[in-house]
Amino acid sequence: MPAAAHGQGQVLTIGDGAPGTTPRFELRLDEGHLYRAILATPRRKAELLTRIAKLAHAAVVASDGGLISNLKTWENLVLPVAYHRNPDYHDLEDRAALIFRQLGYSSSAFGELCNRRPDGFSRLERRTMAFVRAMLSEPELMVYDNLFEGLTREEVEVALRFDSVFHRHFPFRTALHVDLDAPMLPEVRVQESFHFP
Repeated sequence: MPAAAHGQGQVLTIGDGAPGTTPRFELRLDEGHLYRAILATPRRKAELLTRIAKLAHAAVVASDGGLISNLKTWENLVLPVAYHRNPDYHDLEDRAALIFRQLGYSSSAFGELCNRRPDGFSRLERRTMAFVRAMLSEPELMVYDNLFEGLTREEVEVALRFDSVFHRHFPFRTALHVDLDAPMLPEVRVQESFHFP
């Protein structure tokens, strides 16, 4: 991950700030911070997410889940990890089950969701699966793409747990919410918010 030394931790600079390009901002890494970037247009948000997705050790929880609909959910969860290394599948299953429990799901719900294909999932179920998949890859930077968009108030409460679970497992790693500017964005306690027109 391209980062420059800065004090005790590392700083990741994203974007170059040139007119019409991805805005430039910095995230302090290795300090357990949560940030939020609020962008005015879908195009700017897509550019930012594309740039972040290219970074090594970054995982994006896509608003649509980013799951492959003709694979079972369990296959979706382990595919990225299996692509990059030879995993212990029993360990992955134990870790995934723990993450589900920490999010408030029962063991039976975990098993049922993992054995289904994701094409019939709700928005929250898709995002939950994307979050678990990202957690299994042990990212240095966790990015939430419009995490709360289209969720009910009760579903937002579940989604708000994502970051606490992430930081419970990786207390010194960084998370970033990337949202479109909207009048009703849920309150998220962040280290810093960036607003881009």
